[in-house]
Amino acid sequence: MGFTLSCFHHFPILVEVGGIMKESPFMFENMWLKIDGFTDWVHSWWNRYSFLGTPTYVLAKKLKALKGDIIQWNHSEFGNVGCQKKELLEALKLLDAKDGEFGLSEVEISERVAVRSQIENLLSLEEISWRQKSRMFCIKEGDNNTKFFHKVANSRRRYNHLCRLEVDGVIYEE
Repeated sequence: MGFTLSCFHHFPILVEVGGIMKESPFMFENMWLKIDGFTDWVHSWWNRYSFLGTPTYVLAKKLKALKGDIIQWNHSEFGNVGCQKKELLEALKLLDAKDGEFGLSEVEISERVAVRSQIENLLSLEEISWRQKSRMFCIKEGDNNTKFFHKVANSRRRYNHLCRLEVDGVIYEE
């Protein structure tokens, strides 16, 4: 990208500006805590780092290194969750179709149980991730839009409010 600035007696100056790479911010995913051994990995990564300098410099460098390790771990552990889910659902569909036509062997039955378990686990992790993202969105919207924030808060208050309670046929309203 280039543009021309005219200044001082109309002598043009050409300024070249390279493309700006915007790095997405690092977001900690709550679903990572559901993976066995994740906290052990973080602990071992953290203790492996060694930097020299002031305490704040060392902390900043360790956090940056930890971010890189977590991103790499996330990529190898989860990869593309959408593709994994699609592959597992396809495998389950094929096993179910085979079960309807010919029946399944003991090995295939245990494979189907394993695939269902993997799908349930993946869906649970995906739900945790989306719930976290939706709350971040609500907080962001609430900060920028007070009317929206108050509607959400009042909606939750109305939903959580008990106006009356019936116990053994007796209605309590206070």
